[in-house]
Amino acid sequence: MKRLCVLVPDIESAHGIVDDLRSAGFADADIFVVSKDDSRLGDMPDAGLIEESDFYPQLTRGMAAGGVIGAVGGLLALRLAGLALGGGAIFLFGLIGAGLNGLLAASAGAAFPNSRLREFETAIEAGHVLVMVNVPTKDIEQTETLIRQRHPEIEIERIEPHTPVIPHR
Repeated sequence: MKRLCVLVPDIESAHGIVDDLRSAGFADADIFVVSKDDSRLGDMPDAGLIEESDFYPQLTRGMAAGGVIGAVGGLLALRLAGLALGGGAIFLFGLIGAGLNGLLAASAGAAFPNSRLREFETAIEAGHVLVMVNVPTKDIEQTETLIRQRHPEIEIERIEPHTPVIPHR
């Protein structure tokens, strides 16, 4: 799965691309639109807080760091308590560290703009509209062709989509 990011000059172009994607079978859950003024979006799917913030990148970073810190804490507990706790302490402390640090980091990340979309910030503030769509890898070329039919001049960027911890479908 890849996320195609398309920066279009105006809201009318974004409406056209979203309509084309819908008619091609894409669900609104796979389409995200970012605009300076969300009130202009109408029936287009708004990206929302999760897609516009650094929630998921910080969640993954926080879980990784917390898991390592927790595992080290488990090693220390094993060293201090001896064999009574066994190797389960490393695993348990690693899970606790990953969970707590992931939650705290994700909460903090929700307060900041999405670092993956930083390159589009200036254009969005200038009035352009960003349309993102999650596309199965096998359908990327076909989807790019569909988008280019409406706007052959635009650049299409491919990025990895966020992988939610709990899928929304």
